[in-house]
Amino acid sequence: MLKEYFPKVYEEVCAQTEVENKIIVLQPRSNLNSSCKYLYHYLEDHTDYEVKFIELNHNEVSEMDYYYRCYDFIKELASAKAVICHEQVEMIGQLKLREGSEYINVWHGLPLKKLRYSLAGMKGYKSIEGFKEYPESNYDLVPLASEEWKGAFAEFMNLPKDSKALQPLGVPRTDEFFDKEKIEKSRKKLYKRIPAAIGKKIILYAPTYRGLEPHREAPDVLDVAKFAEALSDDYILIVKYHQTLNEWPQLPEEYKGTFAYDMSRKSGMDINELMSVSDILITDYSSLLFDFALFDRPILFFAFDYEDYADERGFYYTLEDLDCGPILRTNDELVDWIEHIDERFDKEKMLRFHEKFIGACDGHSCERLVEYIDQI
Repeated sequence: MLKEYFPKVYEEVCAQTEVENKIIVLQPRSNLNSSCKYLYHYLEDHTDYEVKFIELNHNEVSEMDYYYRCYDFIKELASAKAVICHEQVEMIGQLKLREGSEYINVWHGLPLKKLRYSLAGMKGYKSIEGFKEYPESNYDLVPLASEEWKGAFAEFMNLPKDSKALQPLGVPRTDEFFDKEKIEKSRKKLYKRIPAAIGKKIILYAPTYRGLEPHREAPDVLDVAKFAEALSDDYILIVKYHQTLNEWPQLPEEYKGTFAYDMSRKSGMDINELMSVSDILITDYSSLLFDFALFDRPILFFAFDYEDYADERGFYYTLEDLDCGPILRTNDELVDWIEHIDERFDKEKMLRFHEKFIGACDGHSCERLVEYIDQI
């Protein structure tokens, strides 16, 4: 189906249609992902393109239903000027898109930990032969947050280092963090859901997962009681576990809804909204640190398993390379750092990090992407 049927359908449909003033925003699974949501609405509100959102529901529906969805997508793609996605899509990787139609991948995060081709042959990941069987490197454009990222993206996407697809146009989803009206709406939304946040500073704990799919696990090391005892007069704690997890640690009952709040699922606020209203981010090896850094606010790395994680997964940049926040191993260190954060936070160091890793993200990334599409 992927190697023969869909490419044939695409070619036959393309031979009978013309490219239209149409852009497809594709979700391989379901729902409009936060990596594409802001861009999708920008395209609707600021361009005259017909914008179509298509869900393939991969691994969420029967195999036959998935193929029907792929078939409908192929028919739409045949006449689209561009298709935009935020992750790999094996099916598109088998297609040779017609002239005047391009594949744009706005990838869902700046990768701190290694991905895809970088992991080929490692335990639990595809072999290099497996990747080559279903290549997914036919991108026409991958907008980057800065020139610094060309090497990492070329490696995990299996692109030449000088690929014309890798362009530092800025990452479209980050425009949301420059939208003052949207940030204010997010703050009001938070206060409506958590009235106790009014007048308090917000600590956001957002770690990545551990292990391999389908056995991914959440870290369970944060001592909520210790945080509450030391910090509850001035702060509240919001916890947001990785979206792919089915289970995660529950908050202690005595602090739930008074000091600590689990916003992992069905909270009515996505991770971008939560980052925009948070004063401090505690994370470990999650790529969302680069998005949060756009606010030039403190980032603390809770790296209790740093060496083990590095050995198991590997990094494109170590936490020392980033040099944008303290690398802490214990709850005591975290609490102490927050208690003295005003004198310890190095704003100049954060600004240097900002320029190196996210310098092209300035609130105009969507605009530059549209200019690119206009020239296709």
